[in-house]
Amino acid sequence: MLLFLFILLLCAALSISYYFANKMSDQHKQIILLRTQNDRLKNKIIKNDHTSQNIKIKYMEPPFEIGTTCRKCRLYLCPMEDSIILADLEAETVVNIHDSAEVSGVTWFQVSFLCETEINNKGWLQCDKIKSEKLIT
Repeated sequence: MLLFLFILLLCAALSISYYFANKMSDQHKQIILLRTQNDRLKNKIIKNDHTSQNIKIKYMEPPFEIGTTCRKCRLYLCPMEDSIILADLEAETVVNIHDSAEVSGVTWFQVSFLCETEINNKGWLQCDKIKSEKLIT
């Protein structure tokens, strides 16, 4: 009887240790996967780092004050296509135009639009995404 209890206790201890060894193995695999993803994202950030580039922004007076978006488009944080996207604007969204700039031969407009939250409602659009409404007089 005592031998049976000892064998039962030994089997329980082995199964518990096997269970936790599998858990540790799974956690180790997950850590390796996350480390790989983290390294990939770091490399992507380094690749998109613009601090070493010589970026020239030529500011100009915008030709009109108010415009509407021609089609669905994205509102960017700065006048560069690979900058952070602040919002997606629907077609025919009315925008106020505050400034314009030329970056790498592309004209951009700094715009704002009305929204309920007033969060991320001011940014940059490419000139071909806007049609004019009201010329500056």
